[in-house]
Amino acid sequence: MIDLSKLPIEYPNNGIVVRKDFVRTNRDTVKRFLKAWVEGTKIFKTDRDVSLRVLGKYLKTKDQEILTKSYEPYPPVFERVPIAKREGFAFALDRLSKDIPEAGKMNPDNFIDNSILLELEKEGFIRDIYAEKAR
Repeated sequence: MIDLSKLPIEYPNNGIVVRKDFVRTNRDTVKRFLKAWVEGTKIFKTDRDVSLRVLGKYLKTKDQEILTKSYEPYPPVFERVPIAKREGFAFALDRLSKDIPEAGKMNPDNFIDNSILLELEKEGFIRDIYAEKAR
């Protein structure tokens, strides 16, 4: 096993895929979804007990050693503001271009829209949920 977060490369390790026209016509829905996603990430990062219970449910195990080892590597990987990074998409497209030459011609910026996450950050939503005590 290898912990990809320890490698000196940038790659898209999490993200939400949505069509541009959906974001344009359903911005409020996307914003509410992203609020829930960011809040879920906050809970995962800050409330180990809840996270282990959820992992146990979906991994279908109560073995605390397995749950702990499944949980421990991930809280540092998930950022408070999960901004998509251009470098990660450039890396992914470069790797894909080996098998799909068209991928090498694509602009990574066409895959990224951080506007709503940046809006949530500017509004103080992310700061405020991290200021709350873990439930």
